[in-house]
Amino acid sequence: MRLHSFKYFGVFSFVFITSLPSVWAQNSTQEMKAIRQTLMYYITNTNMQKAFHEQAQLKFVRDGKYSQISANDFVKRVGNGPARPKNSIAITQLDIAGNAAFAKLTNRSKGRIVTDYMSLLKMDGKWVIVSKVFSMQKVDPANNNSKAFKHDGPVWAVNQMRLRKASDYEDYMKCLQYNWAAARTEGKRQGYINSYQVLALPPTQMADKIWNVLLITEYPNQQRMKAFEKDFAKIAKKATPKGLVKIKGKAPRDFADIVNYHTFIDTIHSKD
Repeated sequence: MRLHSFKYFGVFSFVFITSLPSVWAQNSTQEMKAIRQTLMYYITNTNMQKAFHEQAQLKFVRDGKYSQISANDFVKRVGNGPARPKNSIAITQLDIAGNAAFAKLTNRSKGRIVTDYMSLLKMDGKWVIVSKVFSMQKVDPANNNSKAFKHDGPVWAVNQMRLRKASDYEDYMKCLQYNWAAARTEGKRQGYINSYQVLALPPTQMADKIWNVLLITEYPNQQRMKAFEKDFAKIAKKATPKGLVKIKGKAPRDFADIVNYHTFIDTIHSKD
């Protein structure tokens, strides 16, 4: 079986990255993992005090004026609340330089969008948040109701994935080929899907990225997309009769994490 439309995706990569030593890439991956763990204390509201430095401050604008509270006071207010799922707040940007890092988090819920800008430092071997600047914007439900929006043309479902280890690149691609791509080949044969693609950064440029692989599925319309999701179990069974195909004992979810999922519509395109 051949994985259709497989391409490298390196629009935002720089030549010098490929020449960095593999040790740097390994260290960068370890630091990313450590920073994510710190952010997860905050995102999931579990052990939130571990996320912040004891002198950290939260800064924001209230009634047009500068305001701030200590992280200790913030944790006392919200830290005893219910736990949140890991995907309740998205990490949309992450940048590391030595012992300093920056993270952007986005939370969309209950008619509002909360954006957090976190500054982190690594001290005594641990990453902690030393400053949080945030903004809250109200969203008009009437203008943010996807059910009210009608689109009869093609739609693209896009999964932003993060392959955990660049050394697993070949095995992950094989796993996608025998499972993800196989199901979509069958879905295309049955008329659910127009096309699909896997776009990936070269393995040497994956280490410090929020996401490094895109899984893209094009559907004729929203109705066919919903039908594919509803009928996926029987489509997958037809594609892989013996069940999920594992590579070296691993399924696709054992290689990579889903960072984000979005659906896109066709607005402007080249003419035939």
